[in-house]
Amino acid sequence: MPQTLLAFLAVIVASIAAINQQTAMIAMQEDLIHSELEIMANAVALETLETQAASLDFAALEIQSETAQDAVFEVADLEMPFVTRTTVRYVDEEGTLSVAPTDIKEVEVAVFNERYPRPLVVLARMFAE
Repeated sequence: MPQTLLAFLAVIVASIAAINQQTAMIAMQEDLIHSELEIMANAVALETLETQAASLDFAALEIQSETAQDAVFEVADLEMPFVTRTTVRYVDEEGTLSVAPTDIKEVEVAVFNERYPRPLVVLARMFAE
């Protein structure tokens, strides 16, 4: 009887160790996926900011505020969908928010993916008239 209990205890300890190891491996793989998605989202955000800087004038930035658009990041055969949200605000020379219109606007691009509820990347850039 004591040997059976010891054998049963050994099986339980071995099972718990295996579950802990598998949980650690899954967490590591999730972290790797998250970091890869952050790199892709950073590229999408930079492309969005560069496109806005090249194609829009200062007055047209206001139209882009609170807009959401879909972007697809493609690498070889992999397509990763992202949603970008753009916010435009007036700021002063130090970058603090201003309620009155100024000569400087801050464009903030947040990039989301369906796997995560919070934005993967938030980039901001200031444009001056």
